[in-house]
Amino acid sequence: MRGPGPDQSYPPISDYAAIGNLQACALVSREGSIDWLCLPNISDPPLFAGLLDHLAGGHFRIHAGGKAVTRRSFEAGTPVLRTSFDAQDGSFTVTDFIHSPVKGLAGRIEPERQLIRLVEATEGRPVVRLDCQPRPPTRKRPKLQTRGKMGWACQYGADVVLLQTDIANAEVTDGGLTANERLEAGATRQASLSFCRRDAGVIPPLGAENLEKLETTIDWWRRWTERITYRGPFREAVERSLIVLRLLTSGETGAVAAAGTTSLPEWIGGSRNWDYRYCWMRDAHLVLAAFMQAGFDFEAKHYLHWLMHATQRDQPGLRPLYDIHGRSDLKEKVVSGLEGYRRSAPVRTGNNAKDQLQLDSYGSVVLAAREFVANGGEFDASEASRLRGFGRTVCEMWDRPDNGIWEIRGRRMHHVYSKAMCWAALDGLLEIDRTVPLLHDRLRFEEERRRIKDAVLEHGWNAQRGAFTGAFGHEHLDASVLLLPRIGLIAADDPRMCSTFDRIEDELAQGPFVWRYARGVDGMEEPEGSFLACGFWACEYLALRGEKAAARRRIAALLEAANDLWLMAEEYDPASHTMLGNFPQGLSHAAFVDAAYAAGEGEA
Repeated sequence: MRGPGPDQSYPPISDYAAIGNLQACALVSREGSIDWLCLPNISDPPLFAGLLDHLAGGHFRIHAGGKAVTRRSFEAGTPVLRTSFDAQDGSFTVTDFIHSPVKGLAGRIEPERQLIRLVEATEGRPVVRLDCQPRPPTRKRPKLQTRGKMGWACQYGADVVLLQTDIANAEVTDGGLTANERLEAGATRQASLSFCRRDAGVIPPLGAENLEKLETTIDWWRRWTERITYRGPFREAVERSLIVLRLLTSGETGAVAAAGTTSLPEWIGGSRNWDYRYCWMRDAHLVLAAFMQAGFDFEAKHYLHWLMHATQRDQPGLRPLYDIHGRSDLKEKVVSGLEGYRRSAPVRTGNNAKDQLQLDSYGSVVLAAREFVANGGEFDASEASRLRGFGRTVCEMWDRPDNGIWEIRGRRMHHVYSKAMCWAALDGLLEIDRTVPLLHDRLRFEEERRRIKDAVLEHGWNAQRGAFTGAFGHEHLDASVLLLPRIGLIAADDPRMCSTFDRIEDELAQGPFVWRYARGVDGMEEPEGSFLACGFWACEYLALRGEKAAARRRIAALLEAANDLWLMAEEYDPASHTMLGNFPQGLSHAAFVDAAYAAGEGEA
C-alpha cells in the first residue's frame, strides 16, 4: 500500500489549462491529457478524475506517445486551447474546446455537451495517439462499447457518453478506447465526446460541422471579450481572469462557482482538501464588482438575480454556499477509491460549511445589490423583501460569534471581518434606500449600524498589537481586515489601518504574497500556501491609500503565481513556486481584477 506523501507522477497544477462552455469545465494538461471533466455541470460527478488519481481516475489523452516538446496557448480572447507537439518524427497541433447549444448553430439538434478535439499534422509524419478511459463514479465501472459507425458509447444510469474519432486503429481495451495513426503533413483528424441525460441521444457528425462549431465558439467569445473596459498594463491577464469567471458561471442560472475542482490540496500531503465547485456568498460582492467594472452588466444582473432566487428557501437567513441550482443540501462525503492529488487525501464531495454561521455573507450579498443599483439595476417586490429580511437578520445576529470568512471548523469567534460586513450590510441597505425605496425601519438600521461600527473600532483594534486583529479579544492577525477600507468602514489612510497593514506585512507576508493567518490559528498544524486573493487585497488597499504605482508593482510581482496562460489557483507557495488549492480559483481572479481596476493606468 502506498503511503501519504508527494507523488511526482502528477503534473504540477500549473500545467493545466481550463476550457469550458458556461456549464462544464475541463482541465487539459500540458501533455494533452484531459484529467478533469464533470458532466453535465461543474458540480456533477467527474467522468475523468485523473487529476485526483492518475491510475484510477480516468483521462482522455491525445499525445505523441514518445518524447515531444509541447507549446500551448489560448486562441486570443477565448478559452479555445491549442497545444503543439514537436516529436522526432514530426509535429502536430491539438485544438480543444467545449461546444454547447447555448452558442449553437441555428436549426441543428445538438448534444447537451460536446467536447471537441481537432488534430492537424503540421510537419513531417508524426504519430498521433488517443487514449480515452472514462471513469464515472459508479459501483460497477461501465465500459465503452462499439456502436459501429456511430462510434463508442458509455452508459451509466440515465447518462450516455458517445465517443467518436477518425484516428485509425481504434480498439477497446480495458473498457477504454485507444487509437493511433501516422499522419502526413496537412492531414487532419477529429475526436468528439458528447453527453446526454434522460433524452434521445444526438450523434454529432465528425467533419465540417465541428469546424463550424470552432468558428462560432471563437466568434462568440471574442465578441464577449471585446466589451472589456480595462485599458491598464495588465490587459491580457485581466481578460483571462474575466474569461475564467465567465467559465465558472452557469449559463443556465447565472450562478458563479468558486472553482472548477474539488480536493486539490492547500498543502501537498495535507488534509485541507475541500470541494469548491459551489457558489459562496462571501465571494458575491467581489465577483459582481469585477463583472460590472469590466462592463458586463448582464452577467452581473444574472448573477444577482440568482443570489436572490437561491437564497429564498432560507430567508431571512443565508447559507454560506449553494450549488448552481440553489440547493444547499451539500453534505460532505469522503470519496473512496481515489488517492488524491499527489496522494493528498481525502478526496471530498459536498461541503459541510453549508451548516456554518458565516455572517460576512450578508454584507457580501447586500454590497453586490448596492453595486447593482448604483449601475441602474432594479429589484422586484420579492427581492426587495428578501433584502429587508437580510437587514433584520443582521440586526438580530451581528453580535453573535461565527465561523468567519475562512469557515474555521472549530469554536466560533467574534471575527472582525464578519462584524465589519454586518456593518456593510446595513450601510448598503441604507444607501440603496436612498435610490430605491426599500426600508420600513430605517431608524433601527441606522442605530444598529452605529453600534456595529463602534464595536469594531473599539474591540477589533488591539493597541498592544498595533493592528485590527482577526477576532475580538484575540491577538492573531487576519488578512481579511485589509478589506475594511474597501467596504467603507474606515479610511485607508487612517493611522490604525496603516499600522495594521504594516503588521500584516511583518507577520503574514513574504514579498507580495500574503497568508490568511498564522499557522495553527484554525486549529490545524499543517502548513498551507499564501492565499492569492489576500495578496491582491493588499494591492487594492495600497491603491485606495493613494499609492497606485506601488500597487501596480505589487500586482506585477503577484502575477508570477499565475501559469503561462494567466490562470491562478487558490494558493501559492513562493518557496517552491508551486500552485496549491483548487483551480482555477474564481476568488483569486476576481480579487486580481478588482485590484487592477483600483490601481488604475497612470503613474500616480
